[in-house]
Formats: sequence, C-alpha cells, structure tokens
Amino acid sequence: MGDRAGQRASAVGLLLALAGCAGSPPPAAENPAASAPPAPLTQERIQALVAEVAHLRGLPQRAPVPVYLLDEPAFLAALRERAERKAAAAENEARKAFHLAFDLLPDGKPGAAPPSSTREVLEEQVRGFYDHEQRIIVVRASRPRNEAEAEKERAILAHEIEHALQDQSFGRPDAQKQATMGADEVLAYGSLLEGDAMLTMFAYLATERGVPFQRMVRRAADVMHDVPAERFVAGDGDAALFRALPIVRERLLFRYHAGTAMVAELYRAGGLDLVNRMFASPPVSTEQVIHPEKYLAGERPIALAAPRAPEGYRTLDEGTLGELETRVVLDRCSPFSAAAAAGWGGDRYTLVAAPNGGVGLLWSTAWDSESDAAEFVTAIQSRPGCLRALSLGATSIDGGIVVRAEKNRVAVVRGLSGPIAEAAAKQILDAPIAAPASPPVALPYRLLPRAPLPQRERGFLVDHDYVSRWLGIGGRIPFGLHAVVGYEGLELRISRPDVLVSGALFVSDLVTTPRFQEKLFADVAGGIAKGAEGKQVVAARTGPVATPLGAGIERWWTIGDTAISMRAVMVPICGGTGSLVFLQSFNDPMAQRTLDGWLHSFRWNTNVKPPVCEALDPR
Repeated sequence: MGDRAGQRASAVGLLLALAGCAGSPPPAAENPAASAPPAPLTQERIQALVAEVAHLRGLPQRAPVPVYLLDEPAFLAALRERAERKAAAAENEARKAFHLAFDLLPDGKPGAAPPSSTREVLEEQVRGFYDHEQRIIVVRASRPRNEAEAEKERAILAHEIEHALQDQSFGRPDAQKQATMGADEVLAYGSLLEGDAMLTMFAYLATERGVPFQRMVRRAADVMHDVPAERFVAGDGDAALFRALPIVRERLLFRYHAGTAMVAELYRAGGLDLVNRMFASPPVSTEQVIHPEKYLAGERPIALAAPRAPEGYRTLDEGTLGELETRVVLDRCSPFSAAAAAGWGGDRYTLVAAPNGGVGLLWSTAWDSESDAAEFVTAIQSRPGCLRALSLGATSIDGGIVVRAEKNRVAVVRGLSGPIAEAAAKQILDAPIAAPASPPVALPYRLLPRAPLPQRERGFLVDHDYVSRWLGIGGRIPFGLHAVVGYEGLELRISRPDVLVSGALFVSDLVTTPRFQEKLFADVAGGIAKGAEGKQVVAARTGPVATPLGAGIERWWTIGDTAISMRAVMVPICGGTGSLVFLQSFNDPMAQRTLDGWLHSFRWNTNVKPPVCEALDPR
C-alpha cells in the first residue's frame, strides 16, 4: 500500500472552481502587480505552508516534512523510480486474464489509438506525491505566470502536506494488515486518504479566498454528487487519462471524486472528529465510499468464499471486484449500470487457466435483496455479447456465459464448457456464506440531508419602500431619487440624474475577517478608480459605524481635486460569512444627509435567518 498516486492534475481545476459566489460581487480592483510573475516558492515559504496546513487540519506536525521541488526531468525520474519500486511482481498473466474475463479491453476499432499505459497516465496526471517509505514530498516544480497558477501550486503542495500529516498522526496499515486487504479495500482506504487531503486542500483554498469552509465543503459535496467523474476528464491536459482503459481511469478518479464526496458528507455529519475517527476504522469497501450511510451503519461486505477451480483447471488469481468495478463491468452491458451495481452486497471471483490455454471466470456475487440480484441479472444479460469473446496475444476467452440466481445470490461463469460451467455455477450457489467475524458497529452520526440551496431572489419596490425577502431587510427610497432593483448585479441602486447623489447595495460573500475586509475595500476602491477618469482616489478614513442592521465598518475616499466623496459601509451578516455593503457617492452636505437617511432607514424584517444565510453558510 504505502503512499498514494499523488495529486491529479484534473482534480486541481475542479477545486479551484469550488469557491462559488453566494452574493453580488463588488467591482474587481485592478492590481498592476498582478501581471508580474509571482515569486517562486522558497523552503521558508514551504515550511510556513506546512505549519498553516497543520493548523487548518488540526493535526500536529510531529516530524519535519522534507519537500523537494524538482524540474520536469528529475520529477519524472523520481516518479518512475517510485512506480517501479511499488510495482507488483509477476502478475502479468493474472492481469491479462482479469481484463479478458471481465471484458475490460477496448473495442479495437480500426484506426483507434491504443490505450494509454499506466506510466503515461501517471506522468501526465501526477503533479506531486508523498512517498510514505521515504517520508518525503516530491513536487513537479513550475514557474507560475500569475497568481492563479501560483495558488494552484500551493494548493497541490497543501494536498501532499496533508498526506504527510496523516502518516504522522495515524500511520498506515502494517504489513500483516496489507496482506489481507483485497483490491477493493485498498481502493476504499485510498479514497479516505485522498478525500481527506482534498478536504484539507479545500480548507487552504477557503482561507486564501475568504470563503467559509462550510460553504466550500457543501459545494464540494454537491458537485461530487451531481457531476459525474468523467466530466472532469477533458482537454489536452487529460489526454492520456482519457485514452486509458476505463478500469484504470475509474480507479484513479474514484479516489478523488468519490473519496471527496464521502469525506465531505462525513465532515458535514461529524466534523473533523468523525474524519479522524475514520482513520482508526477505515472504510473496507468501495460500497462504503459510494454510500457513506453504509459506513456509518457498519455495513460490511457479505463474506463469500472464492470459487474453486474445476478439476484440470489452474487458478490464476482470486479477488473481489466491489461495487465500483462491478459497475465498470456493467457499463458495457447496460445504460443503468450504476443502479444495477448499487445493490452490491459482496463478491469473490476466481480466474482459471483452462487445459487448452484459455481463460475462465467463476464469479460469486451476493446482493442486498432478491430484487437487487434480479436487477444485476437483467443488466448483465441485457445486451448480447456484453461479455465478449476476446483474445490478447495467445490468451483468449470464449463468449459463452452462464448466469444462475438463487434468492439474493448470483453466479456468473464464462470461458468453461457447458456441463463444467453449470456445475461451477451450482457449486458457487451452494457454497455457504461465512458468518461475519464480528457484529456491525454503527457510529452515532447521521448524514445531513442536502436540501437544495435557496436561489437568489430580487427585492421589489412598493411605492417608496424597498423590500428583500432574500436579504430579510427593507428600507425607504428617499424622495426624488430613482430606484432600480438588480442593476448590474447590485441588489439596489438609487440616484438622481441632475445631482450627484448615488447609492448602491450589494452582498459580499467574503468572510468578514480583517484581511478580507481590506480586500473588499480594495475592490471597491478599484471600481471607483475605473470611473475616476484618471483622477487620484485617496482613502480618507476608516472606522466603526453604527447602523440599524448592526455594527459596521466604513471607509471614505476623495476623488482628486474634486468635491466628490465616496463612502462604503460594510455590515457583517450570517455569522460573518458575508456582508451587506452600502455605497454612497455625493458632492455636497445635503446629498450626504439624504444618503445617510437612506442607510439608516433599513431594518430587519424577519426574526429568523434570511435565505441569503443558507447560501453564505450552508449545511
């Protein structure tokens, strides 16, 4: 087992899109320094990032975390050396039989490119990795051209740092445990490692972007549930992954996609305490990863014995597919493969070599119910030849298949002659199910429902009153001023065409910490500068201000040698996960008094949290 495959390239783009807006953004500030390439990462900055990640994740740094930034040739050499060190020995024959038996090879259409090798996929996708054996982090160094690329580089590093912290706090399964773990359990455990590292990456990005972590986690849970994993495989940067065998691609994507969904849901149910608890009792099947409620219920796979090879046949390999790989097998057979695999309860297969050199499959499956077993039978038999006759070099399997069901159990046999196949199917169904080693232990948590988040709703005008159910507020429109609701993304704008007296209201979805208060005011100043026609915008003063909606912070600006003043008042809402921002522009005391009266006319019109809080701080 040891360390994971490293941070995927196509996972990073997803993460950087998860911040999401819940309000109407202020005008973006123009930063002349943004066009200059960011400074490269230094070891001092890296170690500061290690401390920051440890703080965010709540795991102590118990030992130094060496980080090596390697150029492209050196990184690829380290990646290849690690892959060779971890490669299992002498399993080519079994791997070939596995791909033939479960029909996992490409269609072989004329002119089609061969599938990508595992090495090609890794070299394309891996941007960094944590080496468990050497306790080091290796990252593919880059020269970021802008801050967005630099943020991506730091996010990748934060992900790998969390793998090191996992190792220091929780360790990894020992050699004895690893020897008992099948491929499905290894994949489930890897999904915990990657899901937790992705969650930590969310925490880092949330901190960098002024986004509440709870919002980031909820958005991640929504995206992972609603967007299929294959949607993240697109573009030139994923060419090798896209061409890989579906089984290879799904195994890689699953750790990040389903692992993130699982950890996000369990974080919502029990916070970091529950996530930490998972390392003491990890998920044991991809079923538990796909259905976290089964993990909480302690539902383990049904223990089935590996089918015996018929007389005269040689056993090549034994194993468990699990729900994920069962679904991959059914993808070729049915458009409803995910639903058909969802009732998976357990399986064991045996791959055999026939006396004539062919390959045979004996597959024992158990399902949660008889109806689930029937759904599986329908799926695997829905398309003639979905498990095709295939050959790979000198090894082949014929297209004959025997499917037999009894209650919640189904036997699948292929590559064996008729009477032998029937006898093997009967032997599979007659085999007893082993009693569980211990009764299931349910955890005292429950998954929170993912109720749809409220959609932003425009306010409305009633005579001279503005009312917003979305924000839970109402205010008075000053006499003589024209009001527009929803103008250019603003909640409200008021103005007069003949006098400089203008006000606006918008919602900021930045957290209201001092750092992001400054960012908000800087963005507002940038918007003012755009309309100042080259005149200097000077910050005049900043300080607290009382409003009927709560304590706020104000900042004033003057515009060059004019009499124009600008004022922004930020009022935190929803526990500091966002703010109402009032903007004022005027050039005489009367206009200022009018706008002050407008601001102080606002009141809360609800005694409960308004809908905007569900978007700013969702559960």
